[in-house]
Amino acid sequence: MLRSTVGLLRDRSVAGICLSGAVIGVAFGVFWNTIPFELQATFGFGPAAVGAFGLVAAVSAAASPIAGRLADRYGVRGTQTAVLAALLLGWLLIAAPPPWPVVVVAAIVIDVGLWSNQVVNQAALFHADPRDHSKLNTLYFGSRFAGISAGSAFGTAVWSQLGWHAVVAAGAGCSVVGLAVFRRFVRSGY
Repeated sequence: MLRSTVGLLRDRSVAGICLSGAVIGVAFGVFWNTIPFELQATFGFGPAAVGAFGLVAAVSAAASPIAGRLADRYGVRGTQTAVLAALLLGWLLIAAPPPWPVVVVAAIVIDVGLWSNQVVNQAALFHADPRDHSKLNTLYFGSRFAGISAGSAFGTAVWSQLGWHAVVAAGAGCSVVGLAVFRRFVRSGY
């Protein structure tokens, strides 16, 4: 079973989707693991305010189905490009750091981009044989969670050694690389 699951990575589109998902997972870990530090350092937010800030992620739950419908209607390549462009925009908005209300808006844009990316990746994967969906899901989420874990560790190190601007550069860089990988490896028929 495991051999046949890993064997699905021989398909260049499957491998590209999983790699892109891992790279965007790094951006996810970088952002959500460091934003509490930045909120405390820049705005003096305490634990309750930082915890409440996490509620902005609830907006992405509403946006994710929209990304899926857009992928179904317009194709995953174009939708993924738009999603990751929005993610990059969020990183640019939060770079300064701006006043905290703009940070909230930027965080929503980043989180919507992160979660919509996941939905679009799954839509692309599920173009494959329906009998392989559970294996493809295993591959995808294994790679996504590996990226999130790496991003959490990487983000903490970057923030503590180089500060917020380096965190933003890392997240924005992951967004660009994730898009490049997706567009390079995922067939245009997806």
